[in-house]
Amino acid sequence: MSIEQKIVEWDNDNTSFCSLCKDRFGYFDRHHHCRLCGRVVCTKEKQCSTLLTLNHLRKLQKKIGMRQLKEKLHPTLRNYPVRACRRCHHLLRRREQECDDKKAQADPLTEQYQLWRAKRDEIEDLVEEGESIRDKVYVSPEDVERSVELRRSIKLLLAACDALGKQIAVAPPVAPTQSNAQQRTPKQATQQANSVQAMAIRTNIRRAIIQYMQRRLMDVQLFPIKPSPKPPPAPILAPATRTRSATVDITQNRSNQCKLTGTMSQSNIRAAVNNGTGSR
Repeated sequence: MSIEQKIVEWDNDNTSFCSLCKDRFGYFDRHHHCRLCGRVVCTKEKQCSTLLTLNHLRKLQKKIGMRQLKEKLHPTLRNYPVRACRRCHHLLRRREQECDDKKAQADPLTEQYQLWRAKRDEIEDLVEEGESIRDKVYVSPEDVERSVELRRSIKLLLAACDALGKQIAVAPPVAPTQSNAQQRTPKQATQQANSVQAMAIRTNIRRAIIQYMQRRLMDVQLFPIKPSPKPPPAPILAPATRTRSATVDITQNRSNQCKLTGTMSQSNIRAAVNNGTGSR
């Protein structure tokens, strides 16, 4: 089994007729499998099958939003022909046209909101780095330099978000409609209702951007702008001094005990001598 058959299950190639035009296969009209659906077709150009390039399929895959392959195509494989039946080719052309139409009719509000989210994600990454510097026990001059740079970058991004929020808050011009509701067509009424709803969405997005900017500006003000004072050096000789003093105390106690023991022994000897003299 070839690699192509592992991706798409091929139909049985024992058939003698094309699955589309129903003509019999011959010496000059051989049968082929569609690499997209596995159908057995003949080689009649633009009637039953056609050849597509891998480069064209890769561009189409990117356009319709399918999962991309990480490997890049080798230059020799970009124009590699791939057999596709008429139905699969028409389906690909239709999907490509649908993607082009959606791109042409893209809502500007959706594009603006996606741009705002991209800027917000970038700000969040910078804020996270600045908070890690702020929470350090000792802030070095290098950390302060990076913190100041982060403050500047975040403020620039917030200014861009503010400008984008003002653009979002401004509704696009709407075609004038008749004032009398009874004279308006259902299409005009629907357009007006959609414009009112879109304006409410724009206002809410603008408020959310303002609240986010205020919160992040307060967080940025807490980023360090001065290095922390250096901690005092630890007393290295303190433990040794304590040990030495303790040793001296123990030695003095032992000498005192020896002196006391010697004094007591001398007094005992004197008492024994006195007792012996008295008994005589």
